[in-house]
Amino acid sequence: MPNKVLQLDALSLDIELLKTLNSKLSVAFGDSKLPINIQKFGTRFALELELILKLFLFKSTIWSKGNTYGLRLQNLTLHDSGAPYRQNISKLRKLSLLSSIVGSYLYSRFEKQLYSSELELNAPNLTERSLIKSLGKLVRQLNKYYAIFSLANFVTFLLNGKFPSLMDRILKVSYIPISNTEVSLASNPEAISYEFQDRQLVWNTLTEFLAFTLPLISIKKLLISLKSIFHINKYTKKTMIDGSNNIHCFLPQACCAICYKKSSENLHNGEDVSIEDNLITNPYITNCGHLYCYYCIINKLDDYNELNGGVLVDKVSDDGTHWNCLRCGMPVLFCKPYDGDCQQFIPRVSSTMMDDNELESSDDGEVSNFNESDDEGNNQSMDNIESKRSNVDDYENFEDSEV
Repeated sequence: MPNKVLQLDALSLDIELLKTLNSKLSVAFGDSKLPINIQKFGTRFALELELILKLFLFKSTIWSKGNTYGLRLQNLTLHDSGAPYRQNISKLRKLSLLSSIVGSYLYSRFEKQLYSSELELNAPNLTERSLIKSLGKLVRQLNKYYAIFSLANFVTFLLNGKFPSLMDRILKVSYIPISNTEVSLASNPEAISYEFQDRQLVWNTLTEFLAFTLPLISIKKLLISLKSIFHINKYTKKTMIDGSNNIHCFLPQACCAICYKKSSENLHNGEDVSIEDNLITNPYITNCGHLYCYYCIINKLDDYNELNGGVLVDKVSDDGTHWNCLRCGMPVLFCKPYDGDCQQFIPRVSSTMMDDNELESSDDGEVSNFNESDDEGNNQSMDNIESKRSNVDDYENFEDSEV
């Protein structure tokens, strides 16, 4: 008994060959350069053209050689199950296969004509209309039963390996090896190396997996997680008190520390960064009481809030998962628009981070006795920061606020 896989492969090859030829023929008749009549002929007589192709393949394969192209590639041949001692298929079986091809065409043509008549319902009397409807129901029932029997036949074929199609079982046509002495690559898997195919399948699967998962991975979140695990860029209370990490405290309040830091990182050869080129645009005030550009602070908060799931807590310890202010080193959790003048802004920094009410009062830009020059104001603000940073050991609770 031949391999079931080889039999199914042979059927698939024959079906694909017929589909390929039929599609080429349809394209040839559907060419827009041809006359309209020829194009209509290809559409109207599509079933007849398919029948001609089937008859041509039948004549060149089964009738002449007793075999099909697909079976030949799999080292198989048709066999008459009614004559077990006969090697080749008999002419009676060939005529049976030919009649099955013609019968399939007649049934398809009848079904197509019946459906078109059923849709139009142009019959002159009620008797013919009822007959058309009855025949339509009968055809649908036959198709349903044929599908059920085909399924049952396929299950039986998987069990015993004989008659892969229902028509083969009806006509008692089976498949057998051409000769036990002939060697076929398909029937001898030992002669084939599937190493390249297996490697290709593995790489294709891996590529599809990466193409699906990589867009779901946030590189920024991954880097922040690694920094948190390995304690990179982690501030302590001691450094917050002595200000050793607050390298941008010297900047005037009208200068954005984030912009200044980016500019200093981009410069080389010890060049000086211009403060005038890094002034704050569209100022926003943070919960620690410092001003930044809207674009700069929002990008920082977005990067770190994604890591924390976008949830703000009442009391935050410096665990490395929040962005720390470049001026005071405190974790920045939220920010709000600032409507005052950046040149006259005095930061209100204390041991506790500012809540919403303090931010609202800071938005008004109320400044007392600010008549000195910008340099004197900056010196006063620096003294204010240093004096109010002594009690930074414990953070008090603050109200949550969205970015």
